Amino acid sequence: MTFVTYFSYFFKGGVSYETQASISEMSYMRGMGDVVSTLKSILYVTFAVEAVAAALIYISIYDIPDMDWSEQLFFSVFHAISAFCNAGFSTFSAGMYDDALRFNYPLQLIIATTFIFGGMGFVIVVNVLRYLRDRAERLIYRHDQRYIYRPWLLNINSRITLITTGALLLVGLIGVMI
Repeated sequence: MTFVTYFSYFFKGGVSYETQASISEMSYMRGMGDVVSTLKSILYVTFAVEAVAAALIYISIYDIPDMDWSEQLFFSVFHAISAFCNAGFSTFSAGMYDDALRFNYPLQLIIATTFIFGGMGFVIVVNVLRYLRDRAERLIYRHDQRYIYRPWLLNINSRITLITTGALLLVGLIGVMI
């Protein structure tokens, strides 16, 4: 949706005030001059999350028979992109339930986490990453006054999304266990 909105802005040459306001609200931009920098940020965050997921997947698939390193690399990149885009595609005919993958719990956890991150949206992911970076800085520099606690680093939209996602995951887990 973000790319379609931005590309329509570029190709149309102009956007109505209502569309500008919705784009600004959707991506927390101050003005329409920030479109290119926001688009770059979206691409950087997307590729960074997918690259980390692909690296973790590659590490977790050490015991798949009949796969050389190039096939494992393709498998890792393909599944990281598929998970982040919530596509649900797999290179195995049985998907993640294939005998080689079924009991590889680190792989399943990486795919699920990437799937959840991709479903949250750019603004939430950036806000969570900013929060995690702030927590790490406060842990590393705990005696420095520049890194004091900031209570509203996670905005209300992120809090609602994270709480709802957690609640839905918990309800689903309880339902499956029952």
